[in-house]
Amino acid sequence: MDNLLIDYFHNRMERTTSKVEEVKEPGPVITLSRDYGCPGKRIATLLVERIKAEKQTDWTMISKEILETLATELKLNPSVVNDIAHFEDRGLGDYLALLLSKDYYPGEQKIKNTLSEIILSFAKKGHTIIVGRAGIYITKQIEKSYHIKLFAPIEWRIDYMSAKMSISYPDAMRLVEDMSRKREQFLKFFAVQKKEDITFDATFDCSQVSDDEIISHVMADLEKKGIV
Repeated sequence: MDNLLIDYFHNRMERTTSKVEEVKEPGPVITLSRDYGCPGKRIATLLVERIKAEKQTDWTMISKEILETLATELKLNPSVVNDIAHFEDRGLGDYLALLLSKDYYPGEQKIKNTLSEIILSFAKKGHTIIVGRAGIYITKQIEKSYHIKLFAPIEWRIDYMSAKMSISYPDAMRLVEDMSRKREQFLKFFAVQKKEDITFDATFDCSQVSDDEIISHVMADLEKKGIV
């Protein structure tokens, strides 16, 4: 994580101090979007391992690191970062309480702009898989980009989360439904394009295909498109 933070701020410094140096082509970058309850981080980790093994290229998977970088950049209170991580909305009264306390809330637009800048910074650096965080909306215009979507029927996702978190089926159902709703709110907040205008390079039903099948298909596609 420390290296990611150092790289991010180093890249920002280069952008602000050097206008003569030629800008290299951004990417390659892979984004992985998923319905809540699909194993996004697991698939991204396996894909990084496969790329490293077969291509001898050092790729990185990032997810929560984006929010940790955001917290450092904006000096956000942990409670605010937790809201963003879990797609929570605060009421006006909560915001006023924060402003009147020692906590600091910079405003939604500033958070949105800074988070987009951070994601773009990682994407432009290249050799990065961005899990979630509306990555496809922010990196879609990068030519060397590849976008994956994982989905599954809600019953499968409930079963998966119940087993993963060792919770009851009713508790898992409430969790999946609640987090799915909050993800939709989060995507609407960041979406420049309409949802129906977004297309993925590959989509997989996790209830029907194995991890190995997903990775093998994606690797073949990445090679064909010159991403790896």
